[in-house]
Amino acid sequence: ERRSFTYIHLDTEILRKEINIDDKEIEEIYNQRKEEFLIKEERDIQQIVFNNKNDADKAFEMLENGKSFLEVGKKITSQDLEIISLGLLKKDQLLSGFAEDVFSLENNQYTKPIKTDLGWHILKVTKIIKEKVKPIKLVKEEIKKEIMGNKPQYSKRSYNLKIKKFIKAHSN
Repeated sequence: ERRSFTYIHLDTEILRKEINIDDKEIEEIYNQRKEEFLIKEERDIQQIVFNNKNDADKAFEMLENGKSFLEVGKKITSQDLEIISLGLLKKDQLLSGFAEDVFSLENNQYTKPIKTDLGWHILKVTKIIKEKVKPIKLVKEEIKKEIMGNKPQYSKRSYNLKIKKFIKAHSN
């Protein structure tokens, strides 16, 4: 006995590429949800940590007299750039004890000595990357996939029904 069969392999990514979703609909969703696509402000931060207030005050005075942040860190605490540099951070990544102070600074400004449970700190901002919204072109595909997942005409069940109709029509 011989049998024949036909099978269909569907790649959902290929199917999605064939579906046209109106750019206006994508733009409308983007505008409604801009807050979700917000990239928060980041600051490149350097920090010198001191064991006591005297050292912190002495370092602050040296900074006020024109010494560089790195020079002060090396001289008073033997901290080099690797230890001093915290890198790019968002406000919520900093200790609450000094997050507000750091994010109120302008570029290349430093704080007065700040006391926390970890010791005394002086922090300096060396770069500011302002808050911005991701451009629509970077989130367009994400929004498109979401639309397809939420609308009945784009669901897997809908595809299955269309495939069954196709098979029925071509199986004789």
